[in-house]
Amino acid sequence: MRHFLWRLARNSLALKMNIQRRGVKLDTRCPLCHRLDEDGGHCFLKCKLVRRCWSCLSLEPARQQLLLKQSAWEVVTEILALKEEVRIKTVLLLWKWWSVRNKINKGEKGQTGEEVAADVLNLMCDRRKSEMKKPAQEVTGSAGWKAPPPGQLKINSD
Repeated sequence: MRHFLWRLARNSLALKMNIQRRGVKLDTRCPLCHRLDEDGGHCFLKCKLVRRCWSCLSLEPARQQLLLKQSAWEVVTEILALKEEVRIKTVLLLWKWWSVRNKINKGEKGQTGEEVAADVLNLMCDRRKSEMKKPAQEVTGSAGWKAPPPGQLKINSD
């Protein structure tokens, strides 16, 4: 999801207008509604099908706030400034919507706005459950680096 958000912020997702901007001749209409050119604003905020998702998730105020932004970078910056619950729900919606859009673009069956919203809520529920299962870890300080025993070589890597 972080990679997706980075690409969204950099306006480098394979949206039809971005592909055309790189010199490829293609029909730039939205693969979902077939009405308007597909750029980031249309795909994630304005398409009549994605608007249904925002509404089902009670995120319309956040969507309206994002519509006021002038660039993809500003949109992502605004998303990251939202309250935690709204931020997580928004990121999950955008990520899930991108997946649904890609399936439809390939000719596969998509999901309704209600189904996408239900998937987002399920992902949020799964996230909460996994957070509750994590035991509290005590911080006892950093173990730090230790030299290897004499006659042995130690190689550190990331």
